[in-house]
Amino acid sequence: FVHNERMDRFMSHYQEDLRENLFIRIPKEIFEEDYWRKLPSASKSIYPVILKHINAQGTCFPSEETIAKLAGVTPKTVREGLKGLDGLPGFEKEKYSTQRGYSGYRYMIDPVGKKVKVISISHAFFNGGNWSELTPSAKAIYPVLKYFSWWDYDLYIEHEDVDYENADEDSISPDSPYPLRKHDFINPDNENVAQFSGVDIRSIRSSYQSLIDNGFMEHHGMIEGRETWKLFTRPSLTLSENITH
Repeated sequence: FVHNERMDRFMSHYQEDLRENLFIRIPKEIFEEDYWRKLPSASKSIYPVILKHINAQGTCFPSEETIAKLAGVTPKTVREGLKGLDGLPGFEKEKYSTQRGYSGYRYMIDPVGKKVKVISISHAFFNGGNWSELTPSAKAIYPVLKYFSWWDYDLYIEHEDVDYENADEDSISPDSPYPLRKHDFINPDNENVAQFSGVDIRSIRSSYQSLIDNGFMEHHGMIEGRETWKLFTRPSLTLSENITH
């Protein structure tokens, strides 16, 4: 059974159309230059949510309430997170007033160039409510796991049930574009995950469990003596499925 209050919170921002073919893109230099590690936990929770709303010009206007719901935090935490994003390269915000006299923030994020190396996260993780249910440490760790993820064609087809007769050639080729794959693989050292995410190494195991419980990843097994997980391209389940099953 799911508590009614929890169910109401899920359904208040769950969307029928997950828009799973849209992806936010975070430059890898955010991790390589230590910016992500140094961000406050609140900022790590809301930054991907803001990115989800960015238009082609790099601008968006989500309310604090909208950000709070999709990030699974309070409006107060959103405000704390916004302060923590000050100084992040490529990110700006400015206060504005609408014609009705409401106040809000306009967010500007530099568009990512085609040649810039990025990690990609499907909108479905946010629209399905999955991101909102992660622990703060899991939210800090997940983009880092995306940074460390890798794909191996032979390993992938060995363990995936691929319909070769009906599958698009691109979906099963060694050069498969990321959106066509079901998952990548991860098996980084805990020390590196902790270092890049700014999370206490003792929280990594519980963070992984939070990611597993909310459809972001699942255990794969041992590869060359290393514990390995599948990191899904899209959620393996959404919160609506959690509620009804």
